[in-house]
Amino acid sequence: MRSISHWSLVRLLFAVGASILAGCAIVDQYSGRATVYNLESEQTHDQGLLLNIVRASQRRPRQFTIVQQIIGTATAEGSANLTFPFGPHNGLSPSSGMFTATASGGPQFQVAPLETNGFYAGILQPASAQLIDLYVHGEFPHDLLFNLFIEKIVMRRTGSACLFSHLPQCEIVFQNYPGTNVQLELFQALVGYLINLGLSTEQVETPQTKKPAKSKKKTGDSASSDDDDDDDDSGADKPLPYRFCFAPRELSYQQLVKRESVCGNQTTANKSDTPLLGRRSKFESVKISQKFADLLANIVTNNPPRPGADASNDETIPFRHIRDFAEQGVSFAIYTRSTESLIYYVGEVVRRRLHPDLDPSRTVMIKTGPPFNHFDETPCPADGRPRPDACKPLFVLYENAPPNFAAGSAVIYNGVQYSIPADQQAGSSYDTEAGSSYTVLTVLRQLLILSTKAKSLPSTSIVTTTR
Repeated sequence: MRSISHWSLVRLLFAVGASILAGCAIVDQYSGRATVYNLESEQTHDQGLLLNIVRASQRRPRQFTIVQQIIGTATAEGSANLTFPFGPHNGLSPSSGMFTATASGGPQFQVAPLETNGFYAGILQPASAQLIDLYVHGEFPHDLLFNLFIEKIVMRRTGSACLFSHLPQCEIVFQNYPGTNVQLELFQALVGYLINLGLSTEQVETPQTKKPAKSKKKTGDSASSDDDDDDDDSGADKPLPYRFCFAPRELSYQQLVKRESVCGNQTTANKSDTPLLGRRSKFESVKISQKFADLLANIVTNNPPRPGADASNDETIPFRHIRDFAEQGVSFAIYTRSTESLIYYVGEVVRRRLHPDLDPSRTVMIKTGPPFNHFDETPCPADGRPRPDACKPLFVLYENAPPNFAAGSAVIYNGVQYSIPADQQAGSSYDTEAGSSYTVLTVLRQLLILSTKAKSLPSTSIVTTTR
C-alpha cells in the first residue's frame, strides 16, 4: 500500500474545507428565497380571492384564510473523516477517506381561518368613505369604480304628489344586478349619466372646535396627567366625513344640478342635513333630461319579457313609466357595498358569463377613457354585437382553458380550473382579453386587508405547516 503524502493530505483537507464553506455561503444567501416567498404570497392572495369569487359565482358560502407568518429556515452541515497509514509498520493499513455533507431548508408558515366576529363585522360594513374618495380621485376609471362600489340607486321624483309614494310613477330602483339585461343596462346607463354630471367625492371640512381647558390637578394627582392626555385624544381617530358631490364639465349638464350639491360648496356641505358618504347617500337636486329619459325607455323596450314569462316574472313592469321622469326633479339615494357583497357581485359577473341562469351568457363590460371627456351613456352591447373601443370586460374567468392558453392567476375548485387570461399587457392595459380583471383583484385585496384588523385575527385554531 502506498501512503498518502503530506501535501496530498493538505490538498484533501483544503478541498473538504472549501466544500463546507461553500455550503455555508449558499445557506447565508437568503435574498433569492425571500423573493420566492414574496411571489408565493402574491399567488396565495390571488388564489384565495379567486376561490371566493368562484364560490360566489356558484352561490356557495365564502371561506377566508390568511397567512399570518412566514419563517424561512436553512441549514448546512459538513464533516470529513480521513484514515491513512502512519508509522514504520504501515503495510497492512489501507488508506481510506470519507466526506459527508447535508443541507436543508424550507419555509414555516401559519395559516389562520378567519372565522371570527371581528373579521365578519369588518367585511360586512360598507366600504370606508375615505377609501372610496381615494379611489375616485385616483387613476381608476369611474365607470369601473361605480359598478364595483354602488349596489343600487333609488330615483324618486321630488314633487309633492310623490312625497310618500313608492309607485313606479314616483320611484324606480336601479339594482346593480348583472343577471338580467334590463337591470344591467339600466344601471350602467344611469352610471353614465352620473359620470357626465360629474359625480365625485370630497371631504367635508368640519369646523374646528376648541378643546375645553383642563382643570389643574392636585399635587398628589400630578402623576396621572399623562393618562388624562391620552383620554382627551381618544376622538382623534374618528373617520373624517365625506360626501358625494357633482363637478359637471359641460354646460348642458351643469344646468341639471343645483348649486348646493356642487363640489367645493362647503357652505352647504356643513349643514346638519347634508347626507354623508356611507351606506346611503341622498341627493335632492338633480334633473332628468329628456334625452336621457328616452334612452332609458328605449332600453326597456329593447328588452322585452322572456318568452313564456307571466306577469309576475316580467322585470320590465317597474320601468314602464320611466319616460315620465323626463324634465322632472329627482332625488338619488346611492347605496354602497361592503367588501363581502363586492366579492359576491364579482361572482355574479362570472356566473353571467359562464353559467347564466336567467338571460343568455354575456360578458359584463365597463368603459374606460379620459376621465373628463364626454361619457357615452349608452350601455355596452351584449356579446356578438359591435362594441365601441371604450368597452372593456369587467372581470373574466375561463374554465379549463386549453394548454396553449396563456393563463395568469388560476385556481382549481371542484376539479375545474378557473383562470384569468394572461395577455402580454394584461394588468398594465385594459385593452386585453383580461380587461380590468387585475384591477378588480387589486381593489378586492386592498379592501379585504383593510377589513382585517389585528384584533379580529384568531389567536387559536392556527394551522402551522412545515415544508
